[in-house]
Amino acid sequence: MLLQLTKDEIPIYGKNAFYVPIHPKLLKDGLTFDPSLASKVFPQVAKEWYSDLEEHVATTKLEEATRDWYESVFLKSKPVIVKEGKYQKINHLGWRDELVIDERGFAWGLGINRNGGGSLYFREGDQNCENYIPLSGKPNKFFSISSQKAKALSREVIGEDLGRIHVYAHHNIDHYPGALFLRNWAIEYLNEAMRSINIQI
Repeated sequence: MLLQLTKDEIPIYGKNAFYVPIHPKLLKDGLTFDPSLASKVFPQVAKEWYSDLEEHVATTKLEEATRDWYESVFLKSKPVIVKEGKYQKINHLGWRDELVIDERGFAWGLGINRNGGGSLYFREGDQNCENYIPLSGKPNKFFSISSQKAKALSREVIGEDLGRIHVYAHHNIDHYPGALFLRNWAIEYLNEAMRSINIQI
């Protein structure tokens, strides 16, 4: 069965904390990826992000000022993707698909706006790009992933119930809407990358 991640498996804790696991096979030398893959999924991610944020506002207890901010800035109109040079931009937000692609075509940097949205990055050996996942399948604040899938995502098993995983680290993600977009984008991008090389559970 093809390994794919879901939003429910990777909750956002608090305002902006989440960890999207990167399957170790995606980092192997010799593999190549379509370098435009993250850009290709960007428009669909924007559409789903808007719906997800609408649902969050409708179902979550938020301070009135926060709710007003989300509605007046992020939800004031549905995202329209416009071309801006080499980037795709969400018209009313100024967010765009800022990418850093390695020589294999893998996106190790996903950014929407360095000063008002944030970015995700991966660097081999960076401690911020590693985390741990329970292998029991029991949910915690960062993961709600089955035992089978958690084991498949782990690059190393530690003890009986803990896996060490690669993750995208955060940079300047200072609010929930930006965290939601980046989490969703990373999930969609990694799913497409895993599909492209047929990673199985």
